[in-house]
Amino acid sequence: MFHRELLATTPFRSVASIPLRSARLQHSGALDLYSTDSEALLQLNLNEICTNIADPMAGMLFDSPRTISEDGAVLPIWMSNPSVTQRMNVWIAVGILIEHAGLTNADALAALRAYAYGHNAGLDDVADQLTTRRLNPDALLG
Repeated sequence: MFHRELLATTPFRSVASIPLRSARLQHSGALDLYSTDSEALLQLNLNEICTNIADPMAGMLFDSPRTISEDGAVLPIWMSNPSVTQRMNVWIAVGILIEHAGLTNADALAALRAYAYGHNAGLDDVADQLTTRRLNPDALLG
């Protein structure tokens, strides 16, 4: 069923799902690689991708030291960095525009970038203005 839907509703013709596991196997996830070429993923060395990308990624996500955020969430310590917080705010702003105007992810991000460029501001600054309601979505899109 998933393969049929993948072919019918997306441009993707192949997918590889690489497991992400914590060192103590308490957490798990997946790194999914999609391609519009049905043969492209056959040319990849999935063991190398696992060793060089998926395993370090899992370590960062699951096995790094933890901290508690201001809202009480337990996060990897690297996520408490201000630059990470600012960039996450960009994706929250994208979500606001998607919900407000029915934009796609790409169009919402493009609107943020265009507004930032047109107002000689940084993308992170515009996202902060939008998420703190100092900038109205209609003003940004207008």
